[in-house]
Amino acid sequence: MAAHRAAPSENAGRPVPTAQDLALALGRDSPIYQRTFTQLLELFRQAQGTPGVDLRYREWAVYLSAAVPSVECSEELFVNHTYLALVARLVARYFLSPGAPVSGAEELAHIIDGDYFREQGIDNYIEDDFFTWLLIPDIVASGESGLKTMGWLANALASYDFSRTPPGLLTGLYHQLTGGPPNGPSPGDIHTPYWLAEYVLQEELGLGTDGEQSVLDPCCGPGTFLAAAVRLHAERLAGEGQDDFDSLLHILDRVMGMDIHPLAVTVARTNYLLSLGSLVQGVHVPVLLPVYLSGPIATARNPGSSVLSNGGPEPVYTFHTETREEMFQVPDSVASNLESLDWLFARLPNYLRGAETRGSKGDDEAAQAVLNAYYNYLVAPKLRTPIPEPLSRFAADTMVATAAKLINRYLQGAGLFWPFILKNLPASVYMARRKFDLVVSNLCQPVTAEASGSGKEDRLGPTAAASGGESGREAEISPGDDPAGDQWSEYTALYLNDAGRTALIMPFDAQASGGSGAVTGYKSQATPLYQRADKVVDLSGVDGLSSPPYCVLIGNKSLASLQPASTTTLKGTAPSDDARWEQAREHVTIVDEGPLTLPD
Repeated sequence: MAAHRAAPSENAGRPVPTAQDLALALGRDSPIYQRTFTQLLELFRQAQGTPGVDLRYREWAVYLSAAVPSVECSEELFVNHTYLALVARLVARYFLSPGAPVSGAEELAHIIDGDYFREQGIDNYIEDDFFTWLLIPDIVASGESGLKTMGWLANALASYDFSRTPPGLLTGLYHQLTGGPPNGPSPGDIHTPYWLAEYVLQEELGLGTDGEQSVLDPCCGPGTFLAAAVRLHAERLAGEGQDDFDSLLHILDRVMGMDIHPLAVTVARTNYLLSLGSLVQGVHVPVLLPVYLSGPIATARNPGSSVLSNGGPEPVYTFHTETREEMFQVPDSVASNLESLDWLFARLPNYLRGAETRGSKGDDEAAQAVLNAYYNYLVAPKLRTPIPEPLSRFAADTMVATAAKLINRYLQGAGLFWPFILKNLPASVYMARRKFDLVVSNLCQPVTAEASGSGKEDRLGPTAAASGGESGREAEISPGDDPAGDQWSEYTALYLNDAGRTALIMPFDAQASGGSGAVTGYKSQATPLYQRADKVVDLSGVDGLSSPPYCVLIGNKSLASLQPASTTTLKGTAPSDDARWEQAREHVTIVDEGPLTLPD
């Protein structure tokens, strides 16, 4: 069990920030941002050439380019993302220990690398990700300027009360800092306000009435749908008088997300954590936040992954470095179990450090001794752990071969970055194997491999299959000319159970037709996308939503509905982005338009 420090009385009177407050106080035009950004950029440029820093920058660019192909990766954008990743860590820290000042450089370092949160029982919130480069030994040895910058930022945030944060607190900052124009959304991004996410989940998909429904957002962005689903589940369970421990476990099992956008995963995990509220602010069971840096295996939305058919007793998944010079393999028995992924890779750092210590003494057999110990651990029963059963010898051999490569990378200065990647990327295998009752998302930026010979196809791997099942292939996905149709097909085929429902928010072209909107865009070659939905929610009548106008398509597992899609139009003026749906009802009217009509 984990316990947190109680909020001291001096926290009283500090303002509780809204998403808009935080975007103003910490956004591009704020003194806090300008000072911190300048210091971080200078520090990053000084650190270039350091292996651990260069590695994180290169991999960040690979994943960001796959998530948003139109974005221009740059040092400035990387520092932008680092800035918000640090803000997210500090917000989470003040949320868990409200009012308690940060004690000094050691605690700041633990906030950056995630040790602070692991001590609080939040096991995977922060890992050795793209944004821990401030702790590379060469940077720390240069005078701890990174920690000094972090300390100044911590003091700036200490004036707020984060113990009672509103939903989606970091979403405004995320959209402002992820690559778009100043104070605007990032390229290819659909900005979904919190109230709209609640409307879709509650009114259209019935989440508030069926507490057993599981929810997946496969392209979760900053986690707006996840935060809304968490809060709806938590409120229903509290209303039923459920025990806090049981409620927490219930939510963690039923609300999950993933994305390959490096910063999106950090922000989504933060918004998920904040939405858990008091369930994690007191004594609680260990928490594994179910939000992952992942996408469908062997597709362009999961760079560096493929399926290896090696004739072994179980499928093996392959993940490669940014230059494809080295490949890591993970057996299906580990990849398809989220607890195995976390548990086995979370224990690797002890073995990596052991190899470093032994190697520093001139022991040529240091790595092999460590690998032997790791193998013995893998094939032994692990009683009183989440994964008590031993791995098969085949799976253990595969994991040890990967561990040997990770030792070499660790000794070359990569730190624990690659274990972080391998804990996350295979998560979509579990998602595809499990299936969900509700699959909700925004239209992601379309991503397909370039034509052969362009170079990009080799880096991302072919658009092929998610892995699983007896044959090792869960579902075939082929890219087409219609990104919305492709995404709809991909999500329903991979992740939705047979009785499930799906909702996709996407832009559309609206033309007047008998007084109601008509969806005319995004027709696939085989079946028009609007014929795959049984309902279309037209959002073009809501003033204040980001442009272009967009809509919500709602449907089920089948490729085409049997009846013409019905249409509902929302009309009115959008409230603040972080408003609840019950508040938005006062500003937005729901109009039933009847069957969808299309122009000739």
